[in-house]
Amino acid sequence: MNVKFIFSGIDQQELIIYIQDGDFFISHLAANFSAKYPNIHISHASVDEVLNSSGTPFDFTFMQPICDLSEYNYELLLEDELIAIVSKDNPLSQYDEIELSMLKSENFVGLYDTIPIRIVTDKFCREVGHFVPNYTFKSHEDFATIYRVSKNAGVAILPYKYYSIHPSNDVKVLRIKNAMCSKLIIAWAKDRTLSVPEQAFLDYCKQWFKAL
Repeated sequence: MNVKFIFSGIDQQELIIYIQDGDFFISHLAANFSAKYPNIHISHASVDEVLNSSGTPFDFTFMQPICDLSEYNYELLLEDELIAIVSKDNPLSQYDEIELSMLKSENFVGLYDTIPIRIVTDKFCREVGHFVPNYTFKSHEDFATIYRVSKNAGVAILPYKYYSIHPSNDVKVLRIKNAMCSKLIIAWAKDRTLSVPEQAFLDYCKQWFKAL
């Protein structure tokens, strides 16, 4: 523990989070949490710190449950239905709901293939739509994806609640029949006993996502 953490009169203590997924949600959550507890400082573990550490250099991590979770305790924070977005100039915009297979011949824009939500959406296409998306553009952030969709440069699959936080007037949202859901969890080491402020942070996270 390297950073001081002050929680409404509780002795100073560190709280470090590692964001593997849901970063846009967590930035809002952390800002709201800090507004409620103005003396709190939350630090973020970097990818390099995690990869180069012999231990676990964070108290909590936010991630998709797509790996072995046997070493963690965790709580499900969010189940978010996958939707398709297309330009209003795309012929598919005449629909409100589609079969996933209707996207098979479309060009896709999306995130890099190492990003967890991209892994989830590609699995959805393979297992439900029975196709591998043809990506013509990849980025590390969704704003670029949504912008390119709005310019009719391709279609995208995103979690609905994530998209609804920063929507675009120039795209059409299409529900997908038999859609999968992405899942965001908060996890911590299985052998770890949470301190009072850590438990308070966990409770706040659960309440914040429940209110979405």
